[in-house]
Amino acid sequence: MADIVSPLIALPVPNAATERGLEPYVRAIEEAGGHCLLVRPSDGHDPEALISSVDGLYLIAGADIHPSHYHAEADPNAGLMVDEDRDALELPLVRLAIARDLPILGICRGMQLLNVAFGGKLLQDIPQHRNREGGPEFHDIHILAKSRLAEIIGVSGDIKVNSRHHQAVHPSNLAPGLETAAYRTEDGVIEALESHSHTWVLGVQAHPQRKEEMPKNFGNLFSSFVQASMRYAR
Repeated sequence: MADIVSPLIALPVPNAATERGLEPYVRAIEEAGGHCLLVRPSDGHDPEALISSVDGLYLIAGADIHPSHYHAEADPNAGLMVDEDRDALELPLVRLAIARDLPILGICRGMQLLNVAFGGKLLQDIPQHRNREGGPEFHDIHILAKSRLAEIIGVSGDIKVNSRHHQAVHPSNLAPGLETAAYRTEDGVIEALESHSHTWVLGVQAHPQRKEEMPKNFGNLFSSFVQASMRYAR
């Protein structure tokens, strides 16, 4: 019997990221059977060589994406905190991964990055979606019954999730090639998106790696992503 392949999943991170800050993200993948390769802008990786050597791409939360990447001017009132080195690392990786049909999971900024890479735009500030004192907000989202997200987590309809972001994807700014999988019930802002033209491309605005804040079935996202990466590895 052939050995089970543990897929290698690229995890781009900021130069200043700490092991403690990354631990929940890494643990979620490792518990699902994958292995994370941390990639920092300062590492100087060639994007094509890197994407050719991994089985999945994992995009996590962090700094705002510079509006120039979606052909917009920076809103001076949006309180943007950008990391252009990280943008320069991640956007080429995402576009190469899309072209290769590499499995991609995006969380928070990662979901927003997917929308930008596919050609969409962002709302630069939506303050009611985060707690400025550092803790999470919680709100209801509606998961579409026919979405891949619903299939993976086994739930559709309204469900309460955490929220820690101040930028978002509005339906009017959704990229071509992506579809809404969930939206916030109060304002219609997109809370999950997915591609039906790729084997496994999915982004969520909530933070499923914070298991104590999320419904338990959201953990299925990591196992499904790792399984898709495992199939890619084979």
